[in-house]
Amino acid sequence: MPWNGSGTFVLDPSFSPEVDGTTIEAGRYNGLTSDIAAGITNALTKDGQNVPTANLPMGSRKLTGLAAGAAAGDSVRFEQANVIGETTVTGSASLADVFAAPTARVLFDGTGITVTAFPASSLNTWKLVRFNGVNTLVNSASLMLSGGGNITTASGDVALVLSVGSNALVADYFAAAGPTVRLNALASAVSSATLGNGDYTQRWNWSLTSVSGIGMRFSESSASSGSGATLVAVDNASGSTARPFISQWTGASNGLFGWSVTGGPLVQAPTLTGVAGQAVTITGGGAGGTTLAGGSVSITAGASGTTSGTPGNVTLTAGAAATGSNIGGHIILTPGEANAADSGAVVISGGPLISEGTAPTVTSANGSVAGTDTAFVFTYNGSGANRNGSITFSRPMGASGTPAVTYSAYLFGGPAILNIQSVSRTGFSWVVSEWNGTGFVTAPPTVGEQIHFHVIPSTRGI
Repeated sequence: MPWNGSGTFVLDPSFSPEVDGTTIEAGRYNGLTSDIAAGITNALTKDGQNVPTANLPMGSRKLTGLAAGAAAGDSVRFEQANVIGETTVTGSASLADVFAAPTARVLFDGTGITVTAFPASSLNTWKLVRFNGVNTLVNSASLMLSGGGNITTASGDVALVLSVGSNALVADYFAAAGPTVRLNALASAVSSATLGNGDYTQRWNWSLTSVSGIGMRFSESSASSGSGATLVAVDNASGSTARPFISQWTGASNGLFGWSVTGGPLVQAPTLTGVAGQAVTITGGGAGGTTLAGGSVSITAGASGTTSGTPGNVTLTAGAAATGSNIGGHIILTPGEANAADSGAVVISGGPLISEGTAPTVTSANGSVAGTDTAFVFTYNGSGANRNGSITFSRPMGASGTPAVTYSAYLFGGPAILNIQSVSRTGFSWVVSEWNGTGFVTAPPTVGEQIHFHVIPSTRGI
């Protein structure tokens, strides 16, 4: 072959050079022309008649005058390629030619600039534009911003900008300080939708400096008419360990909540229910200093109408016993303990007072008492010939009259009859008869049998 492998065309010495005066021989002549033809065939033609058969090293040279690629498989010009690196573009009063930069990343150098356009090309390319100052991008047909609202840039923010014909589209915007939600740029809802979210915290921050500033407001555009409609609802899933709502207040002494109500009830049929197994506690605010008064807790029922109706009641109901072996819950009113003076008092104004006292004393029967004068449980210890017994109150029940005694018996034998006897302000006794198949007789108790007693004085106690 005439090419030597290093790019040099070498004539075959068998055919060349020729000597003056010698006769042309067909073999030598044809061999030379064949070598030349082979060398020319191995060269690239400028009109595209042949193609390379191997990679073409450019020897650190350029392909110049290249047409812009327009279809898959075409080569690209330098300005079509997003070159690695970052080019600085100085922002002007209204625009910055970011698409003229040769690199994929562009630094928009400037601050205080109102940008109305990024002059785009027809190459439909994209740029990552980084800002190093506070500028304003104005949404328009020439500069289409995601969300439809204007964007105020900050140092470190990055925008993904696409050229769309002669216009520019900011397809996405990444704020250095975190995601930004512009509510005024959201369109009206056209259907019900749910914003799904995983184990992430969504935090919206405000710093209100005006007197009437409101960080978030949920308002009706017109009066709702749906039955049972709710403007704001906070729900958690069944079995969830998350609290549906918590409000933390560490600010000035202007209250955690504030209400302004016109033309309707503040709270309609409110219900406060604790989680199973947990207590519901309402506690007044403790004093923050040595001389401040502690906050009070007030529960007041509504008054009746001026011409008719009955006033509301304040009802305190303790938990019921789920099984026959447990006593129901108590309602306990405990006055505040004093540090260096007398303790507070339980004050009931205008109604009868039932004084619970302490536990009564067993004067007969074999067992123990748990509870108070007004509600106690007698538990048998299993000894003795019968279940009869008597007790003495810790102090007289009521100022006069005879108290009422009710009971619930939990006995392990056959059907039984319990009679309350000798009821007075100081105590009472009881007799238990058990059915043995032919009649009611006295029978010895079994360990753990119980009688639950409730005592109501007939008059206000002391």
